[in-house]
Amino acid sequence: MKKRAAPAFLITGNPGSGKSTLMARLVEDIGDRQIAGLSTPEVRRGKVRGGFKNSETKGG
Repeated sequence: MKKRAAPAFLITGNPGSGKSTLMARLVEDIGDRQIAGLSTPEVRRGKVRGGFKNSETKGG
């Protein structure tokens, strides 16, 4: 029997729309299930976006 592939989701949206918050809540809510992904929250220098921090999520 073929192993079923895990579903994949892509979260997109405008800056400040809550993408990183959604990802953090999904990781928290899913708990012991397997989850993996990459988030890139912005790094600010004062009120100016200075870049992004790559953060890998692995769980389960």
